[in-house]
Amino acid sequence: MSKKVTIKIDGREFEVDNELSILQAARQNGIYIPAICYSDRFGAIGACRICAVEIAGMKKPMLSCAGKVKDGMEVTTNSPALDELRREIIYEWDTFHPLQCGVCDKSGECDLQNINYEFNISENPKEAQTDPLTIPQGTIHYEWKIIHHDANLCIQCRRCVAVCDKVVNFGILALVKKDGDRKEIDTKDGKPLDCEFCGQCVSVCPTGAMSSKLFKYKARAWEMEKIPTTCGFCSSGCQMDLNVKNNEILRVTSEESTPNMANLCNLGRFNYSVSKSDRLIKEYSIDSKVLNQESMILELSQILKNTPKEKIFGISGARETQEDNLAFKMFFNNTLSNNNIDSLSSTHIAKLYKYLPQSVNGLHDFSEISESDLIICFGGDIANEMPRIDWAITRGAKLLKTSKVASVYWKDTKIDTLGSIPLRYEPGKELDFLASFAYALKSEGFGAGLDGLENLKESDVDVSSIIEEVKKASKIAFIVCE
Repeated sequence: MSKKVTIKIDGREFEVDNELSILQAARQNGIYIPAICYSDRFGAIGACRICAVEIAGMKKPMLSCAGKVKDGMEVTTNSPALDELRREIIYEWDTFHPLQCGVCDKSGECDLQNINYEFNISENPKEAQTDPLTIPQGTIHYEWKIIHHDANLCIQCRRCVAVCDKVVNFGILALVKKDGDRKEIDTKDGKPLDCEFCGQCVSVCPTGAMSSKLFKYKARAWEMEKIPTTCGFCSSGCQMDLNVKNNEILRVTSEESTPNMANLCNLGRFNYSVSKSDRLIKEYSIDSKVLNQESMILELSQILKNTPKEKIFGISGARETQEDNLAFKMFFNNTLSNNNIDSLSSTHIAKLYKYLPQSVNGLHDFSEISESDLIICFGGDIANEMPRIDWAITRGAKLLKTSKVASVYWKDTKIDTLGSIPLRYEPGKELDFLASFAYALKSEGFGAGLDGLENLKESDVDVSSIIEEVKKASKIAFIVCE
């Protein structure tokens, strides 16, 4: 359990949570420490070393991203020795990083470029000591789909490795050994990249080593206008920015300050071509008749006019946006003057709550999932249905290491790779699981709100493995899939 400790940073005293790193404590209190490889999305890596600080009583600098605060600790974030250490690291990066800023897509938003400006580095003394012919030629992965990877631009911060493993839970990238002592970021098996192609590696790359082939040479960062919007491909509501030039969306990005912490799935990041008018459906079919849009609207209007309003019903999909569902409802309520509408997602939740304790409340924030002791994922493949919940589950199980995961479905899914407790039932037997789960809860003394179970049939689904975890947990997230 966390508690407060008192530390000093650059002579100023602060009271902070003892579970924070030195870097996190400094940032929370408005103190800047340079850091290239760290991100709140996946935590400390310790690869760039530029976040090193001095600790009173210690002979050598400590990496602030990895070192935890301690009561009475005194931290110095800037000194001549630290400045020299950081410059040496930047000189090393610059020596092996080709000067291609003029044609690099990352120019204008490159962390390496920014850190050189920050330290006012206009020349590199190491360049004169290095024979250009001895600098190894890195691999350029032209064969990868969507993602362009140029190892010559890589500073080996391993951010791409961390986000792929600790956020996406795919873990296909690694720093692998090449010829001699040389190392490069590559797939673990050396084969062409074959993954979800979410582009998270592109979003965290501090240089232009990882980039999008769909965006390559389209525009410079400062030429585009960023238009904030909400992703509509699922109900997660991820916040993102449409990067627009000449009224055309050239790429999609997101900021770490957003609730989704800059994380986007493959649809949110790369499927912006849906905004183009040429992708619109040109032909429609009603009763096997192929119609254009204008004829379709006329035909549908005639059908609605000739049908008694009380006999018109509508069902919306489970993945529509709130705005789409509201428009659908308003059309029925205001135009057709009836309320004969339903949604694929509106009934199973209500049925589920009928059989769960009254103390069960809806989640108000995705962070509540990551902070739960036990996460029960029921009835679907959450990674495909709602990636943002998948990221929250992965964060709790893999990064924060606070959560155990139970996967309740009729087949294996991606979250099983988190070491989850697998519980399988036959397709269509969801109610049998709920019956067994509810009876087991009641038999273990979790009886509040479980009255009326005599209406449920007995089930042979074995839920003992999950019940044991329920008894240990103080906070449980029960996630119902589509």
